[in-house]
Amino acid sequence: QLGKETVRGTAVAATKKIAGTLEIELEDEWDRPEHVLGRQSLFEKGVATRLFQQVALKHSGPAYSEQLLWWLGMGVKGGVAGVQQGATAAYLWTFEPTLATGDAPDSYTIEYGDEQQNFETDYCIARSITLSGAPKETWKIDVDVVGRKMTESTVTGALTLVTGLEAPVFNKTNLYIDTTWAALGGAVKAATLVNCNLTIPGYKALANADGNDYFSAYGLQGRAITGKMALLFNATANIERDSYAARTARFIRLDCQGTLIAGTYYKWLRLDACIEYTKFKVLGEWEGQTLVEAEFVSCYDPTGAKEFVLSVQNALATIP
Repeated sequence: QLGKETVRGTAVAATKKIAGTLEIELEDEWDRPEHVLGRQSLFEKGVATRLFQQVALKHSGPAYSEQLLWWLGMGVKGGVAGVQQGATAAYLWTFEPTLATGDAPDSYTIEYGDEQQNFETDYCIARSITLSGAPKETWKIDVDVVGRKMTESTVTGALTLVTGLEAPVFNKTNLYIDTTWAALGGAVKAATLVNCNLTIPGYKALANADGNDYFSAYGLQGRAITGKMALLFNATANIERDSYAARTARFIRLDCQGTLIAGTYYKWLRLDACIEYTKFKVLGEWEGQTLVEAEFVSCYDPTGAKEFVLSVQNALATIP
């Protein structure tokens, strides 16, 4: 379970439970010098100095549109607010990196434990986010979160999951491929996309000296998304093969629509990106059909002044 921090690194009580799994790993770094001790052993017990401490918290599970607000705020752009759509309960959350100046992440305190012991980790931000989709499955998410330290605590009680959790279903995803940002969303490529994997770089913890053996600052990483799409080797895929050979930029939209919120507004998860293909290969067969795999990287388009935009529409007016 977790809570959004007002000041990065100042722990807060959790406000909601997290649906999915969380794996905890201490990433402490130690100095263990070798010693000449008059025997074949190289190390003396207890002679070690901890240089730095941080905690990796790896979350996996369905990419619930409601929980995406946490992970995208930690890893893509903090301070995002939902925009009400019409006079309805639908809110659009747009995570578009500011490429010229960079963005600050949201940070969270994450609480975890069992019936025996409980801990918390403050200043949690995301180092990377991976979204993956395959037929007859929901979109899945893997988030590599880093936090300051593992501290014994009392877990906040009586919390619940976010109301109305909904995971986007991969088979309801539409793939669009166009030639400009302005035209994006115009050309749907039906009966082509088989599976997809996207990796989004986040922020890194900086180990600068500031009087502590844990981090108190973050750094930006290169904002390029890397991805793979498995495609049926049809006429659409062959056009993309030509685009790969010509190093022609393509503009893709992955649009996964969920249930109706109100009026004409649905829950959805959407990626818009300018991409260039980096590899194109024949994968083999799937359901008796030939598959190809197109690997790509996002790139800046000076005409549209964008590289990628991740957006989520749900029924949350605020971050839970």
